[in-house]
Amino acid sequence: MSRTNDLTISVNQSADDGGYRAENEIISKYLLRPMLPSGALAEDEEGYRLLCNYISTLKVKKRRSNCIPEDLNRWNGIYRVTSGAFHINTELRPVDDNNVYTDFYDHEDVNVKEVSIYYKNNMLELVFDDGTYRTCIHAYLDGELRPVYSKGAIPIYTWTVSTAFADAEELVVETKFLQTCFWTKLIFSETKDGKYKVQVYKERLHEDNPYIYLEAELVKTEKWTG
Repeated sequence: MSRTNDLTISVNQSADDGGYRAENEIISKYLLRPMLPSGALAEDEEGYRLLCNYISTLKVKKRRSNCIPEDLNRWNGIYRVTSGAFHINTELRPVDDNNVYTDFYDHEDVNVKEVSIYYKNNMLELVFDDGTYRTCIHAYLDGELRPVYSKGAIPIYTWTVSTAFADAEELVVETKFLQTCFWTKLIFSETKDGKYKVQVYKERLHEDNPYIYLEAELVKTEKWTG
């Protein structure tokens, strides 16, 4: 990060978390070292202070948020998928039906069987159960992106950020692993016959249209009042 040139080099590491070291070495070798003297740099306490102040002003833009509905607890419970299907981490699913990403999975069936939702402390805890893994995310209602340790379809992906907002009709959850640039959007709603459905999108950062649209019907098998 260069305060003087208003420059930040950002690396999206979509492989093993340790791989960033090799990328940093390449960046340093070809972009940074040629511009620096061969010896040690002189200390610059004032420059360091200014850099720290500059970094402290940077902040990731919040996702969408809204006032918390009084009846948000009505979503609390366990939901079983009765028809349709969606991936336990839709952002980790490729575009077409030929799921080449399975080479990186450690189990085959990654479609959600049950979802649990629990509202507490200004966030929603959601657990997606595919029968092998139970991926847990914390979707904050204030729009802040807070990293949460999560276990997903690709074992080396381990941290998620998630937010949620709700109105009288729908509960919307947006989540992604830090190691990927794609988002999953889940829209939960109640049907007229007392059942539930979820619409699931895999969204790109730079496009309005999603890569993938999936849908499933759910039935609430257990209701929590907490």
